[in-house]
Amino acid sequence: MAVVIESTLKSERLVKPLNPDASSFYLPVRSMKFSAKLQLANEIEMEGQILKVVGREEYLNTDDLADLQGATVRLYLNPAGCGPNDGIFFSRNAYRMLDAHSIMPDKYTIRLEILSIGENTVKEDMEIKQ
Repeated sequence: MAVVIESTLKSERLVKPLNPDASSFYLPVRSMKFSAKLQLANEIEMEGQILKVVGREEYLNTDDLADLQGATVRLYLNPAGCGPNDGIFFSRNAYRMLDAHSIMPDKYTIRLEILSIGENTVKEDMEIKQ
């Protein structure tokens, strides 16, 4: 069972998780479909696996993006609070991996599978596209 999320990569430097390992790269996800549905009210650490990275424009280089498929990444949830979107922030190591492939915010869509949330494995199948 898994949660699969597909969203355009964004960057946020001010409103991010308190964990010092959280980078500024994140995937926005509707809170009604993710944190509210799974009853996640606080920041939490997650583990995920990159399924696919796709350039949003034809001119973007995608030759080496297959290298990212299957990469395990640490993630941090910043629940929406009063806004419409949760932020699923990548760890600093994941950020370095994306940066090494010249992945930029607003230019690439990432399809990601959430394997665990906190100490719990995911118990239901969900697919969220944003």
